[in-house]
Amino acid sequence: PRKANGDGAGEAKEKAVVVESGTCDAVRWRSFILPILVGCVYLLILSRRWTFGWRNRIFGLSAELQELNLFSENAFYYSFFREVTDAPSVAAAVRGMVEDTRSEYPTTINAFSRFNIYQEVALGLVYRSLADF
Repeated sequence: PRKANGDGAGEAKEKAVVVESGTCDAVRWRSFILPILVGCVYLLILSRRWTFGWRNRIFGLSAELQELNLFSENAFYYSFFREVTDAPSVAAAVRGMVEDTRSEYPTTINAFSRFNIYQEVALGLVYRSLADF
């Protein structure tokens, strides 16, 4: 047990400690909840934007109009994918890319060594193999 001083300083220190620890817990709680709340609002905005924007704008179009929405490098690399999927055989597609005349017209280049098209070729081969199902 504590002896009481006549000035009440001991009681004031005890109250200050209680108030500080309660404040610290509230700050920790706010610093935990606020980022989660902001993240949830952000995800809600993204989901609404995806639902109303991209689904209707891109995926609601025909295949030809979807291809017309591609531009620059996207269209360039997509053309290699289409070359693999539309070629009569895989060998013809690979031969067309090894002896590529459309990328740098007067010159015949090896597209595999000049561009990074391995992903498009691999995805085109997967598409060709699964298109039969």
